[in-house]
Amino acid sequence: MTIITRRHLLISAAAAAVMPSAAPARAAKTAVCGLDLSRAAFAGVSDWDAVFEARWGPLGTIEASRILEWIGARDGVYDDRDGVFAWILGYWVRAFVTMADLTGAPRYMDAAASLIAFILDHTDARRVARGEIVENYTRDPLYFRGTGAGGPFWKRGNDAIVLNTGHIANAILRFADLVFRDEARFGAYMPEAVRTFTEARIAVDAFDNDWQVVGDKGSYHYRDSEGSGQLGTTRCAFNQSATMMTAEIILDRWRPNAARVDKIRRLVRYWLEDFAEFRPDGTVSWPYMIHPQLGVTEDVGHASIDVDFLVIAFDTVRTDLTEAHMTALARTFVEKIQDGRGGLNRFVDGTTEPGFEEHWNAAIGFLDLSRFEPRVADIALNVFNAKYPPDAPGGILWARPMLGWARFLKAAATPC
Repeated sequence: MTIITRRHLLISAAAAAVMPSAAPARAAKTAVCGLDLSRAAFAGVSDWDAVFEARWGPLGTIEASRILEWIGARDGVYDDRDGVFAWILGYWVRAFVTMADLTGAPRYMDAAASLIAFILDHTDARRVARGEIVENYTRDPLYFRGTGAGGPFWKRGNDAIVLNTGHIANAILRFADLVFRDEARFGAYMPEAVRTFTEARIAVDAFDNDWQVVGDKGSYHYRDSEGSGQLGTTRCAFNQSATMMTAEIILDRWRPNAARVDKIRRLVRYWLEDFAEFRPDGTVSWPYMIHPQLGVTEDVGHASIDVDFLVIAFDTVRTDLTEAHMTALARTFVEKIQDGRGGLNRFVDGTTEPGFEEHWNAAIGFLDLSRFEPRVADIALNVFNAKYPPDAPGGILWARPMLGWARFLKAAATPC
């Protein structure tokens, strides 16, 4: 495994200024399409806009002061322990990009671009340089720990691990991807797209130090949590590797890279061989991670991230995933994950817990499975009609539910 140093990253940063390829390495497959919204609580774009603007203000460029409010910042400094860039702003970026793809309207691209600019201007390196924070790494992939310097990524608390940066890069790269593949509509945003692609690539590649090959498989690994900063032997929970690998797939689409393709293939092989239990009833179950104490059944929140990756990996046609695997995932959603009462069970094996409320997952990763089983979309729409109507109380409709509704609207407008 090649160890990437800070010097390597500086060289990479200079090389990364080159414009990405003019055409994707492999065209994206047909998206979810032809959804009937005649019974949907959100009937069209105007409903989405009205809900957003009633709660969060005008669409368009979002000023830094509003962003700071969204992420609960105090005195202009946000608390990175909650990972708000990954788990709030990233989902808003995806929602805006989806609405822009649907409508072509600049207001959504302006909103996405403003959030991305804020995220990029708040890497650990830039925050440390401005004196907003001090370096406090317990573990990070580039050995900044104890140097007083910050990395070109986004820590969570005192850890710079694959999950937080991967989930941020996964989200913001979708903006660049849209601009690159539809320059006719979004060419005005090319400078922002190139910057996003460039800086996300640097952040993603920083974590190559945490990737290890295991036989014909591979996974990102955790560093020693006791403070040595050395790479450990524990493989990351699958969703953590998966969200970073989704970013790798988008990067490879525009800057083909054999090493990325190899990692994508190996991570899929890891899931197929070590995680997935394909059952006689046609469903599949898998654990959160391969660990004697932590390897509990995957919950739907993390599974939606897993499925998001598995679908886009399937579409690369470069892995061992088959349509039978995808059909098993779809059947799992229909027969195990939906609870039959307008919501979702908590775990992929159909078990649940009282008070489970993360039903928005129905329309994030899982909605893509309707390509393999049309009932998935109908069930997901039923869930959103029941749980996330336009008049839902404050705090119910936010980034992930609004992304879900944007995806339904996009699916309805996409011809099959």
